[in-house]
Amino acid sequence: MFGVDVDRRPPAPGRLVRVGSIRWHVEEAGTGKPALVLFHGYLGSTAVWYRAMPLLAGRLRVIAVDLPGAGYSDRPADVPYDLCWMASLVPALLAELGLETCLLGGHSMGGAVALHAAARNPELCKGLVLVAPLAYRQKPPPGLRFAKRHPGIAGRFFASPIGRAVIPRLVRNAAFASREARGAVNVRRLLDHLDAPGGWHAATRMGLAAGESAPSAEVLRQIPCPALVLWGEQDVVHPATLADRIAADLGGGAQVSRIPATSHNCHEEAAERFAEKALAWVAEQFP
Repeated sequence: MFGVDVDRRPPAPGRLVRVGSIRWHVEEAGTGKPALVLFHGYLGSTAVWYRAMPLLAGRLRVIAVDLPGAGYSDRPADVPYDLCWMASLVPALLAELGLETCLLGGHSMGGAVALHAAARNPELCKGLVLVAPLAYRQKPPPGLRFAKRHPGIAGRFFASPIGRAVIPRLVRNAAFASREARGAVNVRRLLDHLDAPGGWHAATRMGLAAGESAPSAEVLRQIPCPALVLWGEQDVVHPATLADRIAADLGGGAQVSRIPATSHNCHEEAAERFAEKALAWVAEQFP
């Protein structure tokens, strides 16, 4: 749709797993059980789990996944990029990873993918670890709606120096509450993934489809496994009050835990507290 279509990225740090015609990029750590498969949020990649993975890997096998259209995974031009489509591919991905059952986890949009996958395939999912998951139908943000109506103007803006400065700033301010955490965002990685061939096109389609295909209350009620719902108390993307609503709708019950002084990416901003809460819940549910 727009962008420079130049791949300046270093080689993928993980391995590529083929699911049908699509190669998924995955990174792994740890060997424990159960395995925890993690999906990133919008504009994210496996890198959003780098701070938490070493902490989780002492107890679990942790597998971070780049969703199709993001990170180092393939970006096919002829797929819908909605959340239900992504969730439909999860069983084949798990089979390629050698997993009969596992924990599914995800942040924001990735949490929505995990929820859809758990509702469709309850036999595959032992439990859910969710960080501010996207749920309930929502309109795309104004910037994406503008890009859909006026792709040429949006393309020229985001390819300009001003546009390229705006995106990282928006991501920083939305993701993190503290100035220190905002300063640690890898801006180069974010822009390089978007600039790689097909990156802008996939990201735009993904963002437009996410809100419309977010899991409904009916979908949540179909999920029989237990869940941990984590939320940053100062989340400016999805209000922390949604945690209790989602927990009440989940069919298998849920434990809610809020992390003070953090925003939307609380798993990055407070990785130690996130990992501590996640591991305590896993130990309680799967002794």
